[in-house]
Order: sequence, then C-alpha cells, then structure tokens
Amino acid sequence: MTELKTRLDHTRRAGRIWPFGVIPDLLSAGAMLVALLVTVMLLATLAKWPEQRWQGWLVLGVMLLALIPLVLLVLDRVSRTGGPIEFRGIKIAFAAEAAQATVTLPQNMGIPPGTPVTASGSFQIQAAMREAVKNDVLVVDLEEGSA
Repeated sequence: MTELKTRLDHTRRAGRIWPFGVIPDLLSAGAMLVALLVTVMLLATLAKWPEQRWQGWLVLGVMLLALIPLVLLVLDRVSRTGGPIEFRGIKIAFAAEAAQATVTLPQNMGIPPGTPVTASGSFQIQAAMREAVKNDVLVVDLEEGSA
C-alpha cells in the first residue's frame, strides 16, 4: 500500500507540466472538446453568433483549445527525459532542468560511522529515503563496495 502511495505521490509531484497520467489527459481533452463544441452549437442556434463565415475559424480554435492537455503531456514527457523539441526554428530544451533534479545521498545515509542502525540510525535512514523519493535522479556513491 505504501509503495502505491509513493508512486502516486511521485507522479503527481508539484512542478511538473502535466502532473496527471495519459488517461486523465485523454479524458480532459475529450471533455473540453465536447463542452466547447456544445457551447459553439448553442451560441450558433440561440444567439446566431458567429456569422457563417467565421464558424470554421471558431471550430478550429475549439480544436486547438481541446489539444492543450495533449500538448502539456508531450512537453512533460520530453522535459522528464531532458531532450529538446524543435519546430520551425523554435527550440525548447529541457536539459538544464533535468540536470538540476539530481540529489546525492549522504555517505553512510547520514549515520555517523560506528553507530548501530538499531540505536538511532533508522530515523536518519528513513529521512534520507524520504528525501530521495522526491527526486527524479538519485546518485548513490558505492565507493569501492566495502564502505
């Protein structure tokens, strides 16, 4: 149960572009599309707005607005990998953001050398692990494997 909660907390972390998953993304895009199209249809029948020549542009705007959650999902996925997006000379690079998300665990998990884990070290280990779960990248220095 705690593993599931940790995974959910990890995926819904603040600071992400789209903190939800693919299914909520598709549902919200579909709901936005339906709601906006119904609104346009009501405006066209009840208020006779917009004029016939502008209805195509309005529907195009509705489609673009409904695609916003999908665009945010793609940008979120690309930002987590640290790769760039380029379209017609406009480039968005997320490499700097990905590099800042690293954390290094303290040597010996913050426990002074020689202190038994059963004494008070378990609290320090738990605190270090709670801090490590909040990050995308974790660096663990194994030294020579005997530390």
